[in-house]
Amino acid sequence: GEGAGGEATTNYRKKRDAALRAKAQSDYNWNTLFISADTVAAVVSRRLGVKKGDILNPEAESMAVRLALAETQVVAETKLFLEEHGVQLDVFRAGVKERSKTTILVKNLPFEAEEAELGALFQRYG
Repeated sequence: GEGAGGEATTNYRKKRDAALRAKAQSDYNWNTLFISADTVAAVVSRRLGVKKGDILNPEAESMAVRLALAETQVVAETKLFLEEHGVQLDVFRAGVKERSKTTILVKNLPFEAEEAELGALFQRYG
């Protein structure tokens, strides 16, 4: 069998999973405009025609500042895009306690995700 070490790991995982589920239900956890640093780097590298590694080079001057500025720009563009396509961002901040039966918020998609791939995944939902 797994012995005491395996049991401790299983208990830890159960506690961790329960904590993650509880956190997922928290109002403050749903930031619709969060964009990971990896995604920001992918966007910027594609626009500039450079490798993502060049953007994330820790030896480059002011990498953190450049990435923060890029994130600010990408978030602003995302917000504008969503608003132009009829998404009311204030609804996400209103602390709505009941989930929508008509809206799916999909997050953490890879930057390289193609529209056709997403269509195939979600077409059954309308």
